[in-house]
Amino acid sequence: MGRAFLVCLICSLFFTLTPHVEAEYAYSDWEDFAKQYHLLVQDGRQSLALKLMNKRLPELESYMEELPEEMQSVWAPLTDSLHDDTATIQEAEMLQRFMAYLDADSQEIWVDQQWDGLKESVLDDYSPAEQIKGTWDNLLPFFQIEKAEEDLSELDALVTELAQTDTIVTRQQLVSQMTDEDGPLSIQESAMFITILIIGGAIVITLGYVAGRRFVANKKTASRRSENS
Repeated sequence: MGRAFLVCLICSLFFTLTPHVEAEYAYSDWEDFAKQYHLLVQDGRQSLALKLMNKRLPELESYMEELPEEMQSVWAPLTDSLHDDTATIQEAEMLQRFMAYLDADSQEIWVDQQWDGLKESVLDDYSPAEQIKGTWDNLLPFFQIEKAEEDLSELDALVTELAQTDTIVTRQQLVSQMTDEDGPLSIQESAMFITILIIGGAIVITLGYVAGRRFVANKKTASRRSENS
């Protein structure tokens, strides 16, 4: 009887602790945690999202204390909203972006990709100006880490103008300004550009050489025929 009771107790403890271990493993990566939180908020399961956040927030804040100062400036306004008793889709998206930024192999490349994606949205006439403004506001803290503040202030004014009055002229001005801020080509882009020039030049020279040889051969053939006739 005592052994049966002991076996039942061990089994109950095993099944009770197993989901907890799996949950801890599932959320061990912060980016996965942010994605899970975003999905819960997106599905309207705010209560579960808040429970998840309240459980991991102290550990998350402890982790963020080790980040560089420029990243702390991005995290500071986000952590204030995470302490609220409401879970919004805006903060969930911001948290997911922040974790993706931290997890990126190259944070500079990640910022450039977001920059290019935003520029494509501006070029797309079907992208609502309000959505572009919201994306800009969410990405601005990351842009401020990698780009000059004075340049971003001009772009911020253009984005605000676009949200107020969505015109083709404003979109063109915004895209032109963003293109100017792309700066010179990177080493990888320069190498690719030079490679394309070399390959393209070699192809043109080869085709020109073949065409020239063919022209000379045809001319000689025509000359021989005229002599024979």
